Amino acid sequence: MKKIYTMMLALILSGTARTNATVMIVSVSDFQFTPANFTVNAGDTIMWVWMSGFHTTTSNNIPPGALSWDAPINNSSPVYVYIPLVGGNYDYQCNFHSQMQASFTVVGTVGIEHQYSSGNASLNTTMTGASQLNITYNMSSAGTIDLAMYDLIGNKVLTISHDAESAGSHAARVNLEGLQKGIYLLNMQFGEGNITRKVMVQ
Repeated sequence: MKKIYTMMLALILSGTARTNATVMIVSVSDFQFTPANFTVNAGDTIMWVWMSGFHTTTSNNIPPGALSWDAPINNSSPVYVYIPLVGGNYDYQCNFHSQMQASFTVVGTVGIEHQYSSGNASLNTTMTGASQLNITYNMSSAGTIDLAMYDLIGNKVLTISHDAESAGSHAARVNLEGLQKGIYLLNMQFGEGNITRKVMVQ
């Protein structure tokens, strides 16, 4: 389990570093969230990390259109990741300890179409409707790629490609109807680099 969380932390940090996004780490201990208040940009990553005790991070007052969350934070589930896409104020709490109240503010909003690039590759995604993910990627040189989607606790939910690719542009269409609504991470690994892209299934 620790290996999965370590892998996802590496994916998130590598992806956000290349897209000028931020990872905000909130430590969870007896009996507080630290920091208790902060501001991030839409599309940034918020990561709650267990330090001690048995807790949850649970939304209780969030902007319209934002995804709610309710996740355990304990020694069995030591990390939870949330990527806010809607601007506004978010209040959350620990369901087990009424004194553990905290909040954060999100500035801006994030659309569903982005292009991220890293060195010798680029990755572009668009959504058609609620479930059709269109992916295009460009390779400046031939090589093997791994293209897959993960949920926010590190489980691989979909393998899209694991193959040798020629240099140039490539495309894939993926039907996401079988996935639950929420935020996922699309990761493309190639050579020594990787790109991580946030995808919302509605």
